[in-house]
Amino acid sequence: MMATLPVLRLHCSQIEQILGYCAAFRSSLWQNTLPTPERNQTLRRMQMLQARLEKVQEQRQEEYTLSLTDEEQHTLKHLLTEMLRLVSSSPSSQQRTQQVAEVAELRVLVERTFRRTQAF
Repeated sequence: MMATLPVLRLHCSQIEQILGYCAAFRSSLWQNTLPTPERNQTLRRMQMLQARLEKVQEQRQEEYTLSLTDEEQHTLKHLLTEMLRLVSSSPSSQQRTQQVAEVAELRVLVERTFRRTQAF
């Protein structure tokens, strides 16, 4: 069954970026969102995605090929959408512009890879 899942190819720097986004988004949820079953489920999904990526990262490769379940795909898409929203809401600066571009680039890669299985 794993062979039929869409494959996401990521460079080691992209894994690092996504891990940073997981940590930042989880922190934002803890600090800015009232506890609800939905928030707690989102936190659990982010933790699972983060743990999966950390395990992959332990392989110490330049590039990685990941087959993600539907839930992992949804979690990754949700993460990138929310990070784009968070970064875009910060004060205008050259750093913000660069961060928006980095998140958007990853989001496009993920969207193209998983376009067949779910709508963004």
